Formats: sequence, structure tokens, C-alpha cells
Amino acid sequence: MRIVKLPFDKIKTVWETKLWAGRALIEPQSAMLYLEGHSMDHFNLPVYYLGVMEDDKLVGVNSGHLCSDGSFRSRGLWVDPEYRGRGFGTALLKDTIERGANMSAKYCWSFPRKTSWPSYERAGFYLTTEWKSSDTSEANAFCRYDYP
Repeated sequence: MRIVKLPFDKIKTVWETKLWAGRALIEPQSAMLYLEGHSMDHFNLPVYYLGVMEDDKLVGVNSGHLCSDGSFRSRGLWVDPEYRGRGFGTALLKDTIERGANMSAKYCWSFPRKTSWPSYERAGFYLTTEWKSSDTSEANAFCRYDYP
């Protein structure tokens, strides 16, 4: 397993065809804030696009970006179904958490699907809201990882 930085067009292709198929607009970053609200200022802040490779095959992706409130968001986790349950998602999340820590973020947060929650929990995230439907899933919840 090897984690690599990806260009936006590479991760966008995976998001468009695998994670958010049919979604009308997929932008490089999200304007979403932790728990509520939005900030377009996120689009002026650093972002990372990550992939996990196994035998030179891209088998998973995730991104992370700094938010205007000083937090760091993990966004767009997807692992190929053939490779799930082998730690790839957790590895991507831990790398994302580390990138946020290196940017002195206050904490790392996400809005995962319930089906991917086990990977987040293994990476050290904890739930901060109940599960609710969203435009991308029938069950999402906010979660966060607090930096020491």
C-alpha cells in the first residue's frame, strides 16, 4: 500500500463515477462548515487530493482541505469494493489527519456515510451528531478527530 498525492482531475473522475455518480457539480473543495453553514473562503485555502495504490492500481481516494475556521476537513473517501476491509480507507484518513496537524488545524472533521463509519472510527474519529439524510447518502453524520 502506498499513498500518493493526486491532481484534482484524477480524484474528480473517481468521485464522478464511483462515489457521487450523478451529482451535478463536484468542486475541488467544499464550502461546508463543521455542523452548520458554509464559507466560500475555503476555496482560497490549501487542499490535498490523495490516492492509495496497491500494485500500481488506484484503489482508494480521499481529500483534505483547510477551512476558514481553522479546522481541517476530510472529504470524499472512497475505496474500491474489491479492496475494502483491508485498511486502505483508514490509512487514507490517518494521512489526511496528519496533513491537517501539519497545518496546525484545530481539529479534523468529516461528514461520512454510515457505511464508511468503521474506517473513520478506526482512524480515531468520533461521532458528534446523529445520522441524517443528505444529497449524497441516506445516512451521514458529522464526526471529528481532536488533535492532541
